[in-house]
Amino acid sequence: MSERLLTIIIPVYNASTYLDRCIESVLQQTYQNIEVILVDDGSTDGSGDICDQYSYNDKRIKAFHTENGGSVRARKYGLNRANGEYIGFVDADDYISSDMYEKLSLILESSDAEFVASNYFEVRDGSLKKIAALKYEQIVIRDNIARKQEFSNRYFDGPHMIPYGLVLKLFRREFIMDCFSYVSEEQQYGEDSLVLMWMLIKTRKFVTTSDAFYYYRILDNSLSHFNTSETFEKEFKLSKCRQSIAESNKDVIDEKEFWKFTGKKLHSSYEARARVEQVPIKYHYYYENINALYGKKVIIYGAGNVGYDYFHQLKESDIEVVFAVDLKAESRKIPFPCDVFEPWRIIDAQYDVVVIAIWNKDIANKAKQQMIALGIPEENILWAEPKLL
Repeated sequence: MSERLLTIIIPVYNASTYLDRCIESVLQQTYQNIEVILVDDGSTDGSGDICDQYSYNDKRIKAFHTENGGSVRARKYGLNRANGEYIGFVDADDYISSDMYEKLSLILESSDAEFVASNYFEVRDGSLKKIAALKYEQIVIRDNIARKQEFSNRYFDGPHMIPYGLVLKLFRREFIMDCFSYVSEEQQYGEDSLVLMWMLIKTRKFVTTSDAFYYYRILDNSLSHFNTSETFEKEFKLSKCRQSIAESNKDVIDEKEFWKFTGKKLHSSYEARARVEQVPIKYHYYYENINALYGKKVIIYGAGNVGYDYFHQLKESDIEVVFAVDLKAESRKIPFPCDVFEPWRIIDAQYDVVVIAIWNKDIANKAKQQMIALGIPEENILWAEPKLL
């Protein structure tokens, strides 16, 4: 039986140092029936010329040039020009084993699955470390009960978790195009984790293998950017994208497990930022609707642990906190990072919204009614259950 056409998509952005090895590893595949799509994403270091030279020398390669728009846009650009029944992705600074696609295609073909996922090697300063999270398993999804269980097992942190990277997998064309279509081209961080969510929501069958074929190169600049305030904000925004998917698929995604996972992710990135920037870790509770507060003057109702954490979260995001209010403002002995007044002081203040920093919903509702009685418009009073990092 003849091999199905397999398209390998490589987004390229300023990767001239490693691009030759990447492309050569793809061309040396023992799987013969391939086309390679190089998408030069506005490179300025000569990577585009390298792409053109390979395209000129090998009829299996097609080179395209676009304005810089990020990896999601580049991958979608490649997908829309792919002819293969199978789709694989490789990043331009990595490389792969010569038998990667032969082995993965055999699994995909024999199992009639929609995708197969593998382990990988980390390449750091010339040394290799195998990351072996997966074993050989065929997973068939027969109903939403099974799907919910598999989503928890495969997406959230744990021994059966599937690594996010699209580069570690081989897909049937229609399946990956469907799943990838849900991710915005503007997404510049964590896009692979969003695609995996949709894969687990939609798949009827997938396979994991204990083999490792992919060599993921860890560069200094890929490590240093993670431990910054900017990346914490990116992680926070990514959690909002995940939340949107989770809320529209509650029959598949366990809410308790989701928030446990989200809190752990945010807390890890926050602690990393704190270590690098040598600032203390300030908060453990966070206000999940923070995007609605940008550009507004905020009063915090509640000067306890939740209010304390909200204050630091808002200040980290450059949101103005006017002051805090608390029923026990006069008798408070615990220091608070801004002025704390009794609630009636809101009446004369210049503000946009009051954020209730109270864990218990019933107590929060009582506080809301108190403020309404003071003449504060209900639409200016906000409460959401605090999320625990």
